[in-house]
Amino acid sequence: MSNHFELPLCIDIKPSFWLTSGLYVGHLGAILVLFGVKFVLALKLLIASAILASLLHTIRTYILQKNPHSPVQLLLDVMEEWHLTTANGETREVSLRSGALVHPLLVVLPFSCGMRFPVVILTPDVVDADLFRRLRVRLRYRRSLASETG
Repeated sequence: MSNHFELPLCIDIKPSFWLTSGLYVGHLGAILVLFGVKFVLALKLLIASAILASLLHTIRTYILQKNPHSPVQLLLDVMEEWHLTTANGETREVSLRSGALVHPLLVVLPFSCGMRFPVVILTPDVVDADLFRRLRVRLRYRRSLASETG
């Protein structure tokens, strides 16, 4: 291996304080906005219950990692292949779909794995700073290669 960017990246996905806060603020803010809209009360309650169900599912999957399909570890090997380990201990090779968000404060990686479409959400408080930087650089480098060839 000639440089650090060819090294495999192994990321243990842990609960994030910032992601948890953002999920609560976003979902509860949506409920507050909902009650400012002129809908029938029954419809407001139905939509609010759907928003709460979404919050519970998202917290259970990404924060508590109680869903069997919750991502708990991500590996990018030297061959640029992705491997995702879920909470039930299953490791599968996955492929990165288009639409990944790469930002210094947030990385959202949508994958495809057969009929499942897992998403990995990473913030700087759950990943080592150097590892997070190397991941962002490799993702941007991959994106620039894809735009040159495609």
